[in-house]
Amino acid sequence: MHGTDENPIPDPEAADPEDGPEAPAPTPIGAFLERHRFVLGITLAVVFAAGTAVALVSLRPDAALPGFFGMVQRFAFPLMTALIAAVGLTWALRLPRRWPNLAAYLAIGTYLLYLATGWIHDQFLS
Repeated sequence: MHGTDENPIPDPEAADPEDGPEAPAPTPIGAFLERHRFVLGITLAVVFAAGTAVALVSLRPDAALPGFFGMVQRFAFPLMTALIAAVGLTWALRLPRRWPNLAAYLAIGTYLLYLATGWIHDQFLS
C-alpha cells in the first residue's frame, strides 16, 4: 500500500493477476438475447431488408423536392432500414462489436441528415 495512513492507495503490482473482477450475472433479457442471438438478428435483418425493398418500390413522396433535398427525402428511409438490417445481420453473425455499432451510428446519422435537410428546406428555402 502506498499513500498516507488516512488514505491508503492500493498497489496495482500487489494484486494477484488471477483475481479479476467478477462478471455480473446477465439480466434475464440479456440472457434471452444472448441465447437467441442468431435467430433474433437474422429475423431483424430479414424484416428490415423487406422494409427497404417496400420503401424503394412503393414509398414515393407526393411532391418530391428538387436536387439534394429531394434525394435525401426519397432515399433516407430506405437507407436507414438497410442499415438497421445490417445491424441485425452483423450482430447475429457475432462480428466484432465495431461493425454493428458502425451500422447503427450510420443509421442515426442518416436520420439526423434527413431531419436537418427537411428543417433547412422548410426554414430557408421554401
